[in-house]
Amino acid sequence: MRARRLLPPASAAVAGIALAGYLLLAPPVSGDGDGSEFTLVLATLGVAHPTGYPLYTLAGNLFCRALHALGAPWPYASNAWSAVGAAVAIYFMHACARRLARRAAPAAPAWTRELAALLPVVPFAIHPIWTNEAMLAEVNSWHIAWVCATVFQFDALLERVTARGRGGPRGRDAAGWGLLCGLGLAHHLTSVLISGPLSLGLLVAL
Repeated sequence: MRARRLLPPASAAVAGIALAGYLLLAPPVSGDGDGSEFTLVLATLGVAHPTGYPLYTLAGNLFCRALHALGAPWPYASNAWSAVGAAVAIYFMHACARRLARRAAPAAPAWTRELAALLPVVPFAIHPIWTNEAMLAEVNSWHIAWVCATVFQFDALLERVTARGRGGPRGRDAAGWGLLCGLGLAHHLTSVLISGPLSLGLLVAL
């Protein structure tokens, strides 16, 4: 039951469809501006402009090297890295929407809740501004993926804390939240604008 709650297959299917579309439409050339810089950084394990984006670079270099070894050109591999981040974002966004739909209408037929969960996700997934971030080498798709995952985990922690009352969080919950916030900082400094208020919200709930 726990694995099913953490990994809803419907969200995985939606994310898989989005990933297939992004990979199909991603260009085999690098974008302008930061896109060209990040393509070079991911291919050479270089250092990007401040703040450097170490987590994005280290993980992305491994991904791009693997894809390049399979025959993909470096620009496409770098663009594909953004596509994977975009799919992860869609996954957690849809998972959050499903959870909210279930709470809002617990007695409604399952198919109506599934449809409701798609309503905010589909327009976002196909919006030109988002698809540009999803198909060109940039840090933003992975940043939004982290934001969506953090909101998803915040909601799960808040639910558990509320259910336990004044018992407080378990050690693994606190450690997991700290790790998630740390991953955000290792990717993009603006993550504090998300992790800070959410952490305060958890403290208030306690």
